[in-house]
Amino acid sequence: MPAHRLTALGSAISRSDVVAFDTKGVTHFLQHTALSAHEYESVKAGDEIGVNHMGPPLERDGQCRVDVSGTAELNDDELNQIALFIDELEDERQAQVLRQRSDIDKYPDYIVHPHTDYSPDGSYRRFSCTGYVVEAYAEAGIDLIDIDAVPPVDLQMIYRAFPALERVEANPPLRKRSGIRSRHDLGLAGDGPWRVLLPGYVLHSLARDADAIRRDPYSPTSGDECFPRSA
Repeated sequence: MPAHRLTALGSAISRSDVVAFDTKGVTHFLQHTALSAHEYESVKAGDEIGVNHMGPPLERDGQCRVDVSGTAELNDDELNQIALFIDELEDERQAQVLRQRSDIDKYPDYIVHPHTDYSPDGSYRRFSCTGYVVEAYAEAGIDLIDIDAVPPVDLQMIYRAFPALERVEANPPLRKRSGIRSRHDLGLAGDGPWRVLLPGYVLHSLARDADAIRRDPYSPTSGDECFPRSA
């Protein structure tokens, strides 16, 4: 079944399917995407399931709420490639711990723009939550999004998608505890707008049949930050 909103009736979710939850108080605006860590026979709207995701922090078999799910009907080879991607990131994370880096806390492996890059010293990869999902599927040979077609969004849209960032910028003590001084630390240079990969884009990319998903990366447009699409 293509990407859809979960209901009280429940839906099956397969391993490494994409799941997402909404921003509180904003109808159908998706805040976070993740990969299902397991296969589930029936998941209802608002249930929590095991996920692999960039929380932040990077987390393997963590937990998150699910409001929407989408599948590309992954085959065994694709599942194995995504599993390898998850393993490699876990190895990178453990290597950071062994080096006893003082900046391994909540945000150092997290970036908003671009959706993925390497740490300044080149020792580990950083992602947004959506970047993590998109790059996992790219490792399996599935390009979900046409990155060059991502529309620019303003700061208010950024705050809606990343509410923790707005709290950090408005609260100096929180900035100190988190290690983030401003949005610039997450790659959002200048005053915008920025071409940020938002969670809703991924679910729209999966609202197609499996052949179309593999054949044509999805070109998001304004309004796709919501699922279903806003007017």
